[in-house]
Amino acid sequence: MPVWICLHCGASGSQTLEVDCLVPRWADVAHHLATERRGLLIVQAPPTANLRWLQIQGTVRPLKIPDWSCFLHRMISISHPESLYLVVRMTPRRIDLVDEERGWGVQETLEW
Repeated sequence: MPVWICLHCGASGSQTLEVDCLVPRWADVAHHLATERRGLLIVQAPPTANLRWLQIQGTVRPLKIPDWSCFLHRMISISHPESLYLVVRMTPRRIDLVDEERGWGVQETLEW
């Protein structure tokens, strides 16, 4: 599923990391997001001899007016993308980096 990462300025001018995700409406995840506001996003690095990935946990909320231009340049032209896809924004509260190059099970955590 395509993912777009962008920085958004907070009300006080501070920057927070937020991740926008394009979710197919026919997938179960779109249905579950109606009641569950916690999400888990896993981003795997390109394949190498050792696995490496980010595991992002946070709060998820649907966007009422998404920026479709972020996603549509990668998709076939769709006249009404909102009928097929839901765009959600995840605000991370914990990010784990797992890197097997540094040893099995080694991870670093950022939590706020």
